[in-house]
Amino acid sequence: MRIVNTREMLKKAKKSGYAVPAVNVDQFDSTAAVLRVCERLRVPVIIQLSPVQALSKGLAYKNLIRMIEAAGAEFDVDIAVHLDHGIDPADVKKAIESGFTSVMFDGSRLSFQDNKRITSEIRAYCGELPLEGELGVVGGQEGSRIDGVGEMLYTDVEEAAEYVRDSRVDFLAVAIDNSHGIYRQRPEINFAVLEKLNSALDLPLVLHGASELSEDDGKKFQLRLRRF
Repeated sequence: MRIVNTREMLKKAKKSGYAVPAVNVDQFDSTAAVLRVCERLRVPVIIQLSPVQALSKGLAYKNLIRMIEAAGAEFDVDIAVHLDHGIDPADVKKAIESGFTSVMFDGSRLSFQDNKRITSEIRAYCGELPLEGELGVVGGQEGSRIDGVGEMLYTDVEEAAEYVRDSRVDFLAVAIDNSHGIYRQRPEINFAVLEKLNSALDLPLVLHGASELSEDDGKKFQLRLRRF
């Protein structure tokens, strides 16, 4: 097992045209299972934890790092450790201090200007540590198996360019009709918006809620990754 910088992992993936799985875990067995599969497939992986998971399990961020190190000791896998959906800047700072290799600040429910401003402040605190931001509204509820209800707000290309420039995030979570949790119906991923975003932004894009995408959609993503 090698714990590596998330930025370098995703830069390599973007250059070579493949996606990196990011899997939420909160216990030893699930972590070991993910690493076993990734070793078998010879792919890197982002192991992540959201604050809502940590709260429900009473799991300290430093203990997550220790758990991953213990679970991964016998596996030949490159691992990044990421904070998923940090909404409170205090949680983001705690993850940074605990040894995560990247963090996410999710300000997507804020106004565009507030999202950009707070993300920029967290960027300054992160220093060189990779930072993920989010624009648009991804459906569903993080940490829940119940899909949310609401209007899909796609990531705006012009706003995304401004946000990335001013906040200096390393990767961006986008809204293209993807959703957290269990999909109530087959998602119709907006590949046209995805292609516009990818053409306008020179950084890796993150797709939340990819677990239930169809094999056909998976092939479409693979084709587009090779084209981008």
